Amino acid sequence: MIEALKIEFGWGTLKATDIVDYVPMIISKDNYKYITGQEYQENKEG
Repeated sequence: MIEALKIEFGWGTLKATDIVDYVPMIISKDNYKYITGQEYQENKEG
C-alpha cells in the first residue's frame, strides 16, 4: 500500500492533500513523510 501511494504521488495522480486523509488510519506519520517528503501537519481546525 505504501509503495503504491508513493508511486502514484510520484506520477502526480495523488497529491499530499489526498494522502493526508490516510493518516493515521492506514499509514503512519512516518509513512506520510516517506511518501511525500513533507512533515505531517495535523489539522488544527477541529
